[in-house]
Amino acid sequence: MRIRLLFISIVLVLAATPVIAQIDGEVGTGVLPPPVQWQGFDTALEQARSEDKHIMVTVYTDVCGYCKKLDRVTFTDPAVREVLDDAYVSAKVKADSGKRLKVQSQIVDDGSRQLLQYHTVDDPTLSGSDLRSQWMLRGVPGIIFLNPEGRVITIVNGYKSPADMHNMLTFVKDDLYEVMTWQDYLKSLERAKDQNRAKSSPLPGTSQDTPHETLDPLCTPGVPHPAGGAHIPVRLPGPCPE
Repeated sequence: MRIRLLFISIVLVLAATPVIAQIDGEVGTGVLPPPVQWQGFDTALEQARSEDKHIMVTVYTDVCGYCKKLDRVTFTDPAVREVLDDAYVSAKVKADSGKRLKVQSQIVDDGSRQLLQYHTVDDPTLSGSDLRSQWMLRGVPGIIFLNPEGRVITIVNGYKSPADMHNMLTFVKDDLYEVMTWQDYLKSLERAKDQNRAKSSPLPGTSQDTPHETLDPLCTPGVPHPAGGAHIPVRLPGPCPE
């Protein structure tokens, strides 16, 4: 009887203990947020239109390690989740799936460029494999941003850290892609950091200089995204610097 009571007591203590998460060798304490409320792409299109929210789609496969890292590391970050849950409808598309979704694509012309746009239809039309081909993804994970009307804003290849993802989510949700390029946005963030660093710096000679921290540009090593600018007004990935 005593052993049973001791076992129950241990279970209750463990249930009340904050989660200790180990991510890429770094151990931190804190309660992990609930899982992202992932939708199918067709459901996400309807929800985004009705709620006037942007869409973020992640393209994955079951055997993709970096896809799992996105879920485990990036999408559990509190700052990322705050923006994602507040301003986005989140969807997942399985890159190698033959299951067809009630989604159709079309090319729309906004006067200066042609853009790829999606809408829901009554009959299943496009599969996950079809969507991957349309988005010209070289691999997974892939991250697709769309506006509330289902129009593709940009396509990003590869894993992104919480910091990079937070910057991308902010850039898209605030519609900054309509007035500046991604690289100009990164430069504006860097200027703001420099200004804050200058304000907080002590008088010359009283302290060592603060190490300069730069933002790593988002890039796909060696090659820009093959879709170019025909369907994507802003191309986030680009060649890595030498």
